[in-house]
Amino acid sequence: MSISTLSDYSISANTFKIYISDKLYRIFSVLSINSMLYKPIVFANVKKMKQDLYWLFILRNINCLSGKSEFNVDGSVNKLVIDSSKVGCYKVFKVKGIAEDFIILDEDIVVALSGANAT
Repeated sequence: MSISTLSDYSISANTFKIYISDKLYRIFSVLSINSMLYKPIVFANVKKMKQDLYWLFILRNINCLSGKSEFNVDGSVNKLVIDSSKVGCYKVFKVKGIAEDFIILDEDIVVALSGANAT
């Protein structure tokens, strides 16, 4: 990943680590999302004397599947239904108990990100 081509987020498929830009981190901070964990990461290019602050975004796995969820024969999700009573205060999370790595965002976060022109 080149520093000159960094976007507001990056997802590492092998380890499912999510890196978000400082811009997105500030948006999440304004929204007072206390259920998420962050670790600062600096991407540096010494030759170009450039560095960018990113944040390792650590998602919680929440056991929130509804009994109304439907699965295919191979175990993959056909219809994902979230039991909101099991979600609690979490506004961003991964769904525990499924093979797919679905990330669920609360609607107010989606609205804030849409207005922020995140790339």
